[in-house]
Order: sequence, then C-alpha cells, then structure tokens
Amino acid sequence: MAMDKLMLLNEVARSILEAEDDDSGPSQPKKPKTAEDPDPGPFILEGRDRELSPRPFVPVTQCCYLLCHDKVPKDDQRKLWDLWENTMDKAAQDEYLSSLIEFRPPATVKVEPKRNRNFLWRYTINPNGTEIQCCQKFLLKLYQISEKRLRVIQEKTRNGDSFVERRGKHSRSRPKLKAQNLWDLAEAHLATLPSTQGLDGTDKRYLKDSSLTIKKVWAMFEEWYEATTGQELVGLSYKTYHKKFSASKKYAFLYQLVIPDEISGNTWLDEPTKQLMEGEEPPKGKKRKGKSKK
Repeated sequence: MAMDKLMLLNEVARSILEAEDDDSGPSQPKKPKTAEDPDPGPFILEGRDRELSPRPFVPVTQCCYLLCHDKVPKDDQRKLWDLWENTMDKAAQDEYLSSLIEFRPPATVKVEPKRNRNFLWRYTINPNGTEIQCCQKFLLKLYQISEKRLRVIQEKTRNGDSFVERRGKHSRSRPKLKAQNLWDLAEAHLATLPSTQGLDGTDKRYLKDSSLTIKKVWAMFEEWYEATTGQELVGLSYKTYHKKFSASKKYAFLYQLVIPDEISGNTWLDEPTKQLMEGEEPPKGKKRKGKSKK
C-alpha cells in the first residue's frame, strides 16, 4: 500500500517537472472557422476592385466565306492586337475604330421595302501601311469587342460626335455635329445625282442637270439628309455648303457656263466646263519657253 502511494507521488512530480520545462504551455483547442476569420491564402479582389490582367491575343482563324483572316497573317494580327490592347484607352480605341470604317448610301433601294439600309459600311485594317478590306466579323473577333459597341461607334461616326467620355461633366450645351462629317454626307448625296467625268484629266464629276444651282443642290441635300437620317440638318449652313462646293475638286456643273453665286451676286466660271461646252480640249500642259534643242 505504501509502495503504491510512493509510485503515485513520483508520477505527479514527474508530470509537474515536464510541464515546467515546456514553454509553449498547454495546447489550445482550435477555433471553428468563421467569415471573420478566413482561411489564409492568396487574397483576390472581386468586382471593380479586381486588378485586371491584360487579355490574351487570340488569332482569328474563321470569319466569312471570303476568308478575310487569310489576308492577315498571324504575326500581323498580333501586332494589331498589341497596338490595340497595350497602347490605347477606350476613347482612343473608339477613335481608332472609327478611322477603320466608312459609310455611304446604298446604290439601289427597293420600292415599298420591308427594310432598307440607310448606309452601307466598309471595314478596313492597316497592318503594314497597306489598307486591307475585311468583314465585320473579322474586326469584332480581332479586337474582341461586341456588336453593340461597334454600333455605338458607327452612330457616333455618322453623326460626327466626340468619343471622349462626357458622363459626369455637366454642360447645358449639346455637342454640335462637325461640319466636315456633314460635308462627307453631302458628297455622298452628290454621288447619287447623274454626273459624268470631264476631259480635264482629273476625277472631277460634272452634274448633268443644267437646271441645277448650288442653292438647289443644297435644298435637295437638306431633304435627302432628313429622309435618310430622320433628323433635321443642323451643323452645316448653306454658306459653309456653298464654300465647300465651290472649292470642291470632286464635283462641278457641266451644262451651265455661268453659275450664279447666291452669296455675292457675282458669277464664276469653271474653265474645263467652258472648254467642254465650246468643244475644245483642255490644255494638257504648258510648253517651256525658249529655243528647242535640235
């Protein structure tokens, strides 16, 4: 009996000594994991606070039956993508895309149509200084954008609106349409009028209708613009139209020797037109003065 008590005392003393030697103290029970005590690991921000990584380049291998993707090698596609993704913000990207698209009115329209397109769009890219026409699908796939974003860019291009973000900037005045963009539409309207090429060696087109004047063509453009866009023409005055038409190297009148100037009351005469009416060929170039070499 005494021996049992002695052994018990020895075990208690040994346990006390071991506890004193252990600096860590008694082990603590593990706490249950809660939302306030997340599991340690890589911290990932979600939503708009997330750090966006650059999107990877994806070469276009399929687009349309014309195989536009075959016109642009993979290396050239990558160059275009790097320029787009790494050097431009959204406003610059939209401005860049606007420079790659052109619009014009359709050459033919249907009588009593269910749906007629107001404009025909042409898409191009310029990888190595050479303009290459492509389809819309190739453009969307290459730059990884949606059709909705492209439609917004088309609308702004057609109206001459700015691509700079204006949200949060309060202003009472609405941005005006650019006169140059409206003049591009005016030239598109002139292209629908009957015309012919002159003998002056240029690409200038001469309107055939002898009853036309600048003022009449301006009135026709106003009606055409409203019928085409569904909006009233604002941003291009008759005075500006008259100035641009008079300075234009693309269009002039053919069957009128003297064209009335509604601004100044004077008249101006297109010399190639006068020579065409008189049956003379325009001069091809001036000869040098001096003795001819024998």
